[in-house]
Amino acid sequence: MARTAETHEPVPEDGVWTDASELAGGPRGRFAGRTAGALAWLTHRRVLVLLTALAALLAYAVKQPCFGINWGSPDVFSRACYSDWPVIFTGRGLDDGVFPFITPGARVEYPVLLGLFAGLTAFLTPGGGDSPGRTLFFFEINAVLAAIAWGALVLVTAATAERLRAQGAFRGTAAERPRWGSGLERGAVVALSPAVIATVYINWDVYAVLFAAVALWAVVARRWALAGVMIGLGTAFKLYPLLLLGVVFLGALRSDSPRRDWKGFGITTAAAALAWLAVNVPAMVRDFGAWSYFLSFSREREAGFSSVWFVYNLTARARGLPEMSPGAINTAGMALLLAALAGIVVFAWKAPQRVQPAALAFLVVAAFVLTNKVYSPQFVIWLVPLAALAGIPWRWLIAWQVVELLHWWAVWEALAKWSTPGVQSQHAIPDGVYSLAVVAHVAAVLALCAYVVVWEAARPAPKAA
Repeated sequence: MARTAETHEPVPEDGVWTDASELAGGPRGRFAGRTAGALAWLTHRRVLVLLTALAALLAYAVKQPCFGINWGSPDVFSRACYSDWPVIFTGRGLDDGVFPFITPGARVEYPVLLGLFAGLTAFLTPGGGDSPGRTLFFFEINAVLAAIAWGALVLVTAATAERLRAQGAFRGTAAERPRWGSGLERGAVVALSPAVIATVYINWDVYAVLFAAVALWAVVARRWALAGVMIGLGTAFKLYPLLLLGVVFLGALRSDSPRRDWKGFGITTAAAALAWLAVNVPAMVRDFGAWSYFLSFSREREAGFSSVWFVYNLTARARGLPEMSPGAINTAGMALLLAALAGIVVFAWKAPQRVQPAALAFLVVAAFVLTNKVYSPQFVIWLVPLAALAGIPWRWLIAWQVVELLHWWAVWEALAKWSTPGVQSQHAIPDGVYSLAVVAHVAAVLALCAYVVVWEAARPAPKAA
């Protein structure tokens, strides 16, 4: 049987898309008829794959300035091409054959699945010992695999958007609210995100984000066992996908079919626990000290760069005020996170109708990001797919991305200065400017949260049939 060409909705009627689409004949596609045959193969999925491939090449170009300096400090910061991958490869013994959670006594500051993945890519790096060529190969094999995961993330985001759109999650209530939410548009947010391009090759976060994205798709599709497995594996890679269990809980709390959705919550929780245990128990039994090192390291470490806690301590130090200890930050951060989560529960309970899961996931993950003791530039990747699916307009997303890029630049400029104490360049960024960049990043995320809350609160329940 001959395969028919895929058909899709026209470009959504968002102002940004409308203006941009004028280059191709307008939002309705003036040239659609004469080019349909030639471009029939260019389906939405293929367009998204091509966009992601181009963005991945740009992300690679961002890191190229570090290739000739073997990732040396302070140039690795001043050129804004830093990556954790070479640091982990040479600094944790992976270049000498150390395999996290396999080699006795090996310690890495990551959960089990991420450590095993890092060890696997090091194992695939040919040769032996520490050399610039091996370090670059390790970076490049990780970049290729991360680009593949990025493409999968874009496609999963698009698929989730289509399901949400079919369920009416993007239905507007005001005249100015654009009709949007197609998989192509929402996937393009992730594929073309400047913040993702700048940060995707810093660490392995894109895999945890992919696990979380598949879990969210499964939640929307009510495939509870798959959602649980993805949450469990994601938590074994990075901690934050565990927060999606709260999204499933809140969905059951406001369900029109409580028995069905509470059962779904139980299945999801059980599947998540089993998947997490399947990865972690062997590591616990083999070397409990290596397994627990991530937990002790996280508990005892100082506030990470770009967290609100780091900015507080930086400001307090400059003004001669007492700084917060790691223990005090742990306590204060947990208190703020619990307060934020309690507010989200109240919002989900009081909203006119059941809040769609992607919006809840964005609020929950944003609360974790903003209150956590550690914030790294690549954590923005956690939020981008959720922001795309939460119904936030392009203009808001673009403004947020601009702020995140300014924050990204400020982080590296500050680290370049702090990595060479006593050397003050005339171009060094003042601590106050860096702190303002962090505050702007926090304010931008809070603004998106406010938009999601106001929009979901204003969206009325669908009319009864």
